[in-house]
Amino acid sequence: PGPRHGRAGGHRLALRRRTWGRTTRRALAEQVFEAGVRATGLVALLAVVAGLLVVLQARLWLAAIGQSEMVGTFLVVVLGGEIAPLLVNLVLIARSGASMTAELAAMRLAGEVRTLDAQGLDPFAYLVTPRILALGLSVLPLAALFLLVAHLSGWAATALLADAPVTLGQHFAEVARRVPPGAPLPFACKCVLPALVTAAVCCREAFAVERLADVSRAVTRAVVRSLAAAFLLSAAVSALAYL
Repeated sequence: PGPRHGRAGGHRLALRRRTWGRTTRRALAEQVFEAGVRATGLVALLAVVAGLLVVLQARLWLAAIGQSEMVGTFLVVVLGGEIAPLLVNLVLIARSGASMTAELAAMRLAGEVRTLDAQGLDPFAYLVTPRILALGLSVLPLAALFLLVAHLSGWAATALLADAPVTLGQHFAEVARRVPPGAPLPFACKCVLPALVTAAVCCREAFAVERLADVSRAVTRAVVRSLAAAFLLSAAVSALAYL
């Protein structure tokens, strides 16, 4: 789609998969690899720490006060419902959001956006859409990885330190029994919505840059606004889920 479609029409066409060329599909694959695959190491490291801090202490302290039956509920609500979506989105903001803003701002200042338009490539379809979709597609697998590693590390630490540790199968069965039927939807919303907003905010701030001196301020604004959106959206989804 070119300028003749108008900005709104071009944006709508850019969101239709059948309008994507090979260049756009390659850009999406590159962004998924950058935002998702390359973030797995950091997400796994944070998950190990979360497992030691949350899973281990939940088992030890709840057992100490005679409330071992609450472990599954606690882990579902706290680790799965709050910590995993929020921490994964914080990783995406810090790792992908900041670099995305700086990269797009540099491309704008270098005239690459105008060059794409002159070559018949829609800048929105080639630069913005792949980045928004990449963060939206990456966040759920990263959150699932976070939960798996957190539970494994927490269970392993419990097996070493607890007087009467449970088996790995018992641990996962206990957690699975406490997952409410409607829990997947709020979990998905807490993961995906902040990621989409982060990508949109970072792209908007990048394309608003007019001078080289504004790049660092644009990155700061993008990160701060993305963080605020992530916390507000998480709180809003939690509030709606408990109504």
